[in-house]
Amino acid sequence: MSGPGTADQTWSIRYIVIATKNWLPAKEVLIAPEWISLISWSETLVRVDMTCERIKGAPEYDPLTPVNRSYEDHLYAYYGIE
Repeated sequence: MSGPGTADQTWSIRYIVIATKNWLPAKEVLIAPEWISLISWSETLVRVDMTCERIKGAPEYDPLTPVNRSYEDHLYAYYGIE
């Protein structure tokens, strides 16, 4: 909604939380939507071009800690993405 005193806003999804609860150790990690290669709603499947081992070893996401530039730099460096 737009009008006097309001600003237009653009929303974007910056990260998706992946719960590794079916793997050991169970934790939550983040991936960026652009790293997703396929989403199949009918198969309830999300595919990324990364190994399970790579995702399991990713920096743990703590929802109580803000995702700041330092965390993003660490995340991108871990995945080897510039």
